[in-house]
Amino acid sequence: GDGGTSMDFIYVEDIARAAGLNKALIYRAFASKDEIFVLAAKSYLDEPHTLTDALPRADDPTERLRRQLTVFADFCITYPAFLDCGLALLRRPATELRDTLSDAAWFRISRSVGRCVGAVQRALQDGVEKELIVVEDPGFLAARLPTQMLGSMHLARRGAAPTQTASVAVTPPAPDPDQARHRTGQRLSRNEGAQRGAAEPDSKDLIS
Repeated sequence: GDGGTSMDFIYVEDIARAAGLNKALIYRAFASKDEIFVLAAKSYLDEPHTLTDALPRADDPTERLRRQLTVFADFCITYPAFLDCGLALLRRPATELRDTLSDAAWFRISRSVGRCVGAVQRALQDGVEKELIVVEDPGFLAARLPTQMLGSMHLARRGAAPTQTASVAVTPPAPDPDQARHRTGQRLSRNEGAQRGAAEPDSKDLIS
């Protein structure tokens, strides 16, 4: 729950012990360990979706995008276990993950992810229609932005944002998660909210 243990090293026995349940009951309720993580992530995702829906309406789609990304970043800071679930699941190919889930679990997580990504996609599409944002595929970009945010917030949490000094040594500073949230949201919304006539930003610009 505190981000201290990798999901790869958590077993159903550990979950059953923590919940005070017999392992057989866990297997009866869930198709796999992955399904437990997926449904945990689904329960987390419901909250940022609710928070995003409650945001004051912004006519400027770039401002709306900035607010949405800030909500997501704040959520990552508040709930490090969500980062663990999200990153663990992202390491698995979708087809492989799908094989470990029941139909009900797959539907629930797909719907939750779709609702969160959909809010970002609508802001991007609105910006494209108003000629304030230049992007070829709003749907793909809407999925990419929260994924990049997960990685950035994970680096900030771990203090693993290495930089190269004049001595060629790579040093890992300990970035403040609040600072990472601000800078990441600012960079993503600025780069993806390219003004009319600008080319779509290269992906390397988003992580520099």
